[in-house]
Amino acid sequence: MEFVIRLGGKVVMNNKRIGILTHYYGSNNYGGILQAYALCRKLNLMGYSAEQICYPLHEPMSLQELSKRLNRNMSLEKILTIVPRKILYITNNYKNSNILLDRYKSFSEFREKSIPHSKELYLDSTIANCVDDYDIFITGSDQVWNPIWFRKGFFLDFVPKKKKKIAYAASIGQSTLTNEQRTLMKHKLADFYAISVREKSSVKLLSEITSCKIEWVLDPTMLLPMPEWDAVCSEQLVAGPYILCYFLGNALLGRKMAEQFAMQHKLSVVNIPMLGKYNKLDGFGDIKLCNASPNDFISLIKYADCIFTDSFHACVFSILYRKQFYAFNRDDGRSMISRIESILEIIHGEKRLIEDSNLCGIAQINDIAPIDYTGNREKLMLMRQKSESFLIDNL
Repeated sequence: MEFVIRLGGKVVMNNKRIGILTHYYGSNNYGGILQAYALCRKLNLMGYSAEQICYPLHEPMSLQELSKRLNRNMSLEKILTIVPRKILYITNNYKNSNILLDRYKSFSEFREKSIPHSKELYLDSTIANCVDDYDIFITGSDQVWNPIWFRKGFFLDFVPKKKKKIAYAASIGQSTLTNEQRTLMKHKLADFYAISVREKSSVKLLSEITSCKIEWVLDPTMLLPMPEWDAVCSEQLVAGPYILCYFLGNALLGRKMAEQFAMQHKLSVVNIPMLGKYNKLDGFGDIKLCNASPNDFISLIKYADCIFTDSFHACVFSILYRKQFYAFNRDDGRSMISRIESILEIIHGEKRLIEDSNLCGIAQINDIAPIDYTGNREKLMLMRQKSESFLIDNL
């Protein structure tokens, strides 16, 4: 069946199937799963038939392959001594493994019930089998091009030249590339039909290595209006005024500032613990919601008085719900601050980014002027229109 829809004043003739590759399959990251939902939802609202292609972030490996990657001279016996230690580390660090399993279960249910996806799980060796199922392929959003976890499927290598390859809000996850990475990226991007990126800094970075025009667009989560997110959002979970804390890194500054801010403003501290490498730091907070679902994540931001975070998508949903928030750099040697800088620039909220603990105290935080969402509404709308136009013009 062919659809005719009107969007942004343009008529779109539409009977196309779109396959999306991003960090969807097996994702237990709030931002990752919500952006995967958002792009699918947006494209389907536009009249396309879009779904996520199930493709893992990490290719499964045999013990022999794992040994080869870790150390060419490492024996299977050595590997077999490492794996149990890793399991023991995880067991010892999670005081209640059922809590973690509950969180993962809620993510699994959200992926299965809320996001259209392929029936098949594809690996590098089989991904080409899905070519006939889609007319257009999109990679993104999220860090699909981060060199740290390079996956060739996210560059759509398997797609034949007769079909469109598009990048929507793809992220590199860093502000520089080595010469080797530049050479690889130049080769991988050579036959893309259209490319857009999530970070403004990536426009210049990629424009230097490809002749394809690079456009800066919004994260997919920002393409959906508030009523769309309200439909997904859980009911209010916490009674009374509170600040929400969600930290992925190990920096103490944000946690310390949150506690001081809450005490000063007579607010409760609600914390979503990372439950990972830095879980020992996440014992703070009056209320700890370890098993919050993706729906709960949205709700906790929607009803919060203020948000303290180092998460890009926590910042995004704070903006969508017009909340006051403070963003902190991650003190773990893997700064990905460029993505937060990009989104703060749109709302003239650069001062909301707290990077230097030596220059910031609770007095400085209190001195930062509130975000003027009314004054910045037009700029946000223009960015949304630009992002939608990228999709309309290139699909």
